[in-house]
Amino acid sequence: MFSVVDTPRGAFWVGQEGAGPDVVLIAGLGDTHDIWDDVTPLLRDAFRVTCFDNRGVGRTPLGSADTSVAGFAEDTLAMMRAVGIDRAHIVGSSMGGAIAQELALAETCRATSLTLAGTWARPDEYLSRLLRHMVRLQMLVEDSRELMEANCLWVYSSQAHADGTVQRLVRAMNASSSPRQPQAVFARTAEAAIRHDAADRLESIDSPTLVLVGGEDRICPLRLSRELNRLIVGSHLQVMEGRGHQPFQEDPGGFVSVVREFWGGI
Repeated sequence: MFSVVDTPRGAFWVGQEGAGPDVVLIAGLGDTHDIWDDVTPLLRDAFRVTCFDNRGVGRTPLGSADTSVAGFAEDTLAMMRAVGIDRAHIVGSSMGGAIAQELALAETCRATSLTLAGTWARPDEYLSRLLRHMVRLQMLVEDSRELMEANCLWVYSSQAHADGTVQRLVRAMNASSSPRQPQAVFARTAEAAIRHDAADRLESIDSPTLVLVGGEDRICPLRLSRELNRLIVGSHLQVMEGRGHQPFQEDPGGFVSVVREFWGGI
């Protein structure tokens, strides 16, 4: 069930399902809560799962707070307090993983664990150029379906294109009632993602951490996950071979199996 949740950081579109230990799912650049649609049903049997639209995405207004990854982490913490979440397993995808890092650095007591999927400690030149390329695509391609098809070439693996997964996901995205993010907001958020650099602070994270990446991640290649794994002391690196940037969409069952095994070992 989704509803508007008011916080000191603004109003957020938030949904919760299930009961048990808390899990908070943080979406990436330009993504609405819908990207977790195949994951939530596999967790709600044993966990209370919370997902939401980041500020400026979907049904959450941009508001006047700062547009930065650290600011988005403050948003997440404010949302957690507003819905009564004291501690949670934090799962972040792409920029959502960068947000999860900043959340743990700001209030490590809030993170029972971190799962950082397809993300980075700091962007390299390739990633920075790619994110700016995606901004240009947003500005050049007016048709939403054509834009989705173009972005899917970066986001999903060759297997997902071949086996019909991408077609299914595009149909779901087209059917979604979530509003499309305005181009200017996407551009501002992309620059915030590019500016994210926690590399020299990550050694202070003491929450159990899983760094997870698709073996065919074209946006955030394995080298960036390896760096993240090296910088977060005691973290575990898991590669989902043959999967792309969002393996939880391509193989939700496999993704949840890996994550639940990690949680079970804490």
